[in-house]
Amino acid sequence: MTALISFNLSNVYFHLGAWREAQAAANRAGLLTHLSPNPEHVIPFHLHLARLASRIDDIRAAQPHLDAAFQLARSSANQRLLSLVHAAYAFEYFDAGDYPAAERAARAAISIRRQTHDPLLSSSLLTLSRIRLRQGDPREALTLAQDAIAQLAQHAPQRPLFRFFQYRGEALAALGRLPEARRDLLAAVEHLRPLRPDLLRAESIGMHAAATHQEVFSSLADIANQLYLASGNPTHLEEAFSAALENRALVMRSLLARHHDPGPAYAGLLSTLQHAELAALRDASPQSLEALSQARLKIAESQISSLSTSTGQLATPSLDLIRNTLPHDAAIILLQTGPARSYAWTLSHGRLRLSQLPPEAHLLALTTRHRQLLEQDSSLAAITGHELYNSLFSTLPPAVRQTRRWMILPDRFLFSIPYAALVREFVHGQPRYLVENVALQISPFLAPPQSTLDTPASPLLAAFGDPIYNTADPRLATPPALRLASARTSPDGNSIALPRLPGTAQEIRRAASAWHGSHQFFTGHQATLAHLRLALASQPQVLHLATHLVPSPADPTESLLLLSLTSSGQPELLDPATIAGLPAASSLIVMSGCSAGAASSIASEGLLGLSRAWLAAGASSVLATQWPMPDDSGELWHAFYSSWGNSALPPGAARAAQALQSAQRDAIASRSWRASPRYWASYFVLGSKFLYGHPSLSHHGRRHP
Repeated sequence: MTALISFNLSNVYFHLGAWREAQAAANRAGLLTHLSPNPEHVIPFHLHLARLASRIDDIRAAQPHLDAAFQLARSSANQRLLSLVHAAYAFEYFDAGDYPAAERAARAAISIRRQTHDPLLSSSLLTLSRIRLRQGDPREALTLAQDAIAQLAQHAPQRPLFRFFQYRGEALAALGRLPEARRDLLAAVEHLRPLRPDLLRAESIGMHAAATHQEVFSSLADIANQLYLASGNPTHLEEAFSAALENRALVMRSLLARHHDPGPAYAGLLSTLQHAELAALRDASPQSLEALSQARLKIAESQISSLSTSTGQLATPSLDLIRNTLPHDAAIILLQTGPARSYAWTLSHGRLRLSQLPPEAHLLALTTRHRQLLEQDSSLAAITGHELYNSLFSTLPPAVRQTRRWMILPDRFLFSIPYAALVREFVHGQPRYLVENVALQISPFLAPPQSTLDTPASPLLAAFGDPIYNTADPRLATPPALRLASARTSPDGNSIALPRLPGTAQEIRRAASAWHGSHQFFTGHQATLAHLRLALASQPQVLHLATHLVPSPADPTESLLLLSLTSSGQPELLDPATIAGLPAASSLIVMSGCSAGAASSIASEGLLGLSRAWLAAGASSVLATQWPMPDDSGELWHAFYSSWGNSALPPGAARAAQALQSAQRDAIASRSWRASPRYWASYFVLGSKFLYGHPSLSHHGRRHP
């Protein structure tokens, strides 16, 4: 593949927001080593590499490429190339928050482009409009946005048309001209919708593209909310709620709606990816990491080429459906953060309500502090937990706060909150935790409801634990040599094998002792991917995985689940791409490994990582942990499965949330070390279906005697 083709492919990935794929495509042919000295070629390559460096790292990594491009453009005396470099500086400084430097660069680009009648003038005007709005001058921002739109009559837009309406609408909103702003944001959404099907063809590309598009839907929701607060017109409130939901987990909903068979070629790519991950775990050399990057790129390219242009998506239930079916003891809470204000929409007892919350900077600082104190087992965590509860939920209507089941749809960093450990109040100086009153279900999006009439699968528990991880394990017949590096290294830098998890065997035995039905155990050399596939083929109600997880060498925020060593001495890996292709068939997936549910989150798509992958595989819900948990005797799991078996609810997220609440309340009441939220608050349930009523359920969700 030539350098030019690699550059074009990398550029496409970049504009779709898939930066790591763009970097892999750029590295595929070693772009800068295969170029002619022509500035027309070299400068765009430098600018492209600068954009990639700033997205993946920061502005400091981009600076050498920007400066090299500027020197080449100035020495070439080519005004068009010089304006291109100034425009690139403006973009990167804006993203880095250096607005004065971004303004200077944008004005320099505009000056050149006006003189040369460059068709890219409208793009530079729009960039400066955004900068001036961030600098607190909405009047000039509006003038610049209108000038940019006027330029479209002379030249075809060089940026997506929806951005012009979005940025003008945001400037109008800052000036208080909300009806006009609403019209522009509605126009932006209409121009955006036709673009989305092609973006959904590959998951990694779709996720990043949907995240950038989320700005449009969030702005529309914010403007509609302001109109509602000013007028009391419920139509604006409903429009805001619908806008906030429309783009949530768009790619996830598309994956669930496709049900396509990727074929044997894709299985081969997954095998290549797993081998590359293992190699990078053993030796995180530049060569290994580059091979891993190329393997991930091929997965994305295969997804693009294997799908038709017709891509459906799982529908979001209508507001009327939710109102008519949500039980009286349940509430749906949709959260949205914003720089000036944040919001909570609540649905309960057939009513949609709105609460205004503090800005995202306040919520982020409080969330970060609370997580740190919880993980340190500090007594101060109760204070920050109360502050965070008040910031998020104290303004909710009493009717909502009195419900017993909450389905929370967080936004971005709000996924990292251990909601169970938020403190509602202090009674006689002791914290009263949220989970003591409410069963909590976390959701990336709102799926069509689950009926209590759904026929449950056979009550089978399939449990995997205590795999073989190192050559010293006496259960290993032929001890091969294997050492994992990555984050699992000793202080002296030598790689070490993963330790055995003997307590996980006790954990799954304790779980089975409380299970109401049949069970299958897979430990030692049986804890393999082949046995996992066989277990899933039996459609278990619950798949319990008590295994090691390690950070992915490609992305430290992403985890890999490790099964037993094979006869070749390699552990079997479960990465998100492999998991998403498994037939999880409505099962509850329990991952009790260290930080099994910890992952980065992204605007629109929500929590990433293994939990998301299991939902994409069809799981009804996932129970995981946010930070490492001790390998204990399984008391919490015994309580969880006892409650699961005694529940009147059908298998699914609502039942899992109820059972986890029972287990966490037992831990709080234990008056032992297990009563600390450091122990029980790490666990959470992720699932997107809410449970609606049944004639045999009362208003409080319990069966009549």
